[in-house]
Amino acid sequence: MYAVNGIEPIIKSDLYAQTSYKLIADLGRQTTTGQTVEDQGTSIAKPLVNVGIEGTVVQMQVSGTTVTGKTVGLEFYGYNVWYESGMEASR
Repeated sequence: MYAVNGIEPIIKSDLYAQTSYKLIADLGRQTTTGQTVEDQGTSIAKPLVNVGIEGTVVQMQVSGTTVTGKTVGLEFYGYNVWYESGMEASR
């Protein structure tokens, strides 16, 4: 069991307001509400997305829309996950 406390996508974007991040635990048993982050400019950034969930398998979903007048889009390089591992059983 893991408790995820936040994610840090490593991105270059001008679609911050249109991009939503959410976590999915245990293959759909539980999901968080989609979260957006404040505009970081168009340089490579690593904003903290304040989402949390507990589960044995945790997935991340990134979704959004495009709007006219944007020039960068979304370049996704990777992400960091802030988590705490749960209790481990011994055999």
